[in-house]
Parts: sequence; C-alpha cells; structure tokens
Amino acid sequence: MKRIEYKLAMADGNGPLVTGYLFGIPGLAVRKAWGCWQIDHVESGYAAHRYNHKTRKECVAAALRADDAFPHINWTKSADVLTSNAMKHDCLEFRAVFQGTQPYHRHDIIFRHNGDAWSTEDFNRMILGNTPIDGICSECNEVTSPHEPDATDNWCPACERTGSVTSVLVLAGY
Repeated sequence: MKRIEYKLAMADGNGPLVTGYLFGIPGLAVRKAWGCWQIDHVESGYAAHRYNHKTRKECVAAALRADDAFPHINWTKSADVLTSNAMKHDCLEFRAVFQGTQPYHRHDIIFRHNGDAWSTEDFNRMILGNTPIDGICSECNEVTSPHEPDATDNWCPACERTGSVTSVLVLAGY
C-alpha cells in the first residue's frame, strides 16, 4: 500500500492534511479515524464509507468485495458526479456491500430482463434525456446502451445483427 496525504473536506475549505493508504481502487484511500478504519474519497476529501472495521486489512477486504460487485463506479470522478442521481443507487449498493448489510434495492422496479432491472426513476431519467436509453437485443438478449437517440438500424454491437434491438422504453410500454 502506498502512503498518501490529502486534505479533508471542511465547510470552510481549510481541512487538515491526513494520511491514508492507496489500496487498489483508484480514487479511494483507507485511513484510521475515531478508532475504526474507513474509506475516503481522495478527490473530495470526504469519508466515502465507514463501518466498524477494526483493522485496515478488514476494511480493505470489504472495499475490494464491494468493488468486485460494482466495478463500474469510477471513484476518481468528483463528489458531485458520484452523488448525482445517475450514480446514487450504485453508491448506496456499494456501501451496503462494504458494510456487509443487505444490499440496497430499488423498491419500485417495474421492468426486468435477464438480471437487469429498471425503476420508474430510471425510465424518467431516460425520458428526460439525462441518461442514454438502453436497448435489448431480441437475438442474443444483450442489453445495449445507448440505444437511443442513435438507433441506426437497431444494430446490436454484441451479435452484430441489424434490426434486432428494441428500446427498453418500448418493451416496458412507455
């Protein structure tokens, strides 16, 4: 583990320098605070996730387990990006795995397909243009994104068939 110093986030912007350790997830560092080990978001200086981990090894193992479950979260992004509506659910689920609690689940799932699920909030973001619209291939069942607004010949990048991809909005009846 590489030792690193970074500024903690404070309301006045003058947070103290703290020492943490990079442990394999870019953008996150582990450090001891208040008798327990926690994960900090280095870019912003905020405590990203904390729990009752008494050893650094235990804390790092929990973070790596959560990262295995959600490897697409880019922790090098700013705190504003990570707390945006688009990332909120993934970050909450990452925290649940990190803490070893029941995973956070969206309670308003309205459409499912082969392990993927979309909520009312997901559909609202797609309709408003805040996120790309996903598509599902009728040939290989692959979920493709973005399907819209660039639905040229409904082409599937996975099986390379033309005319096989349909928007999840259409499939869900929107």
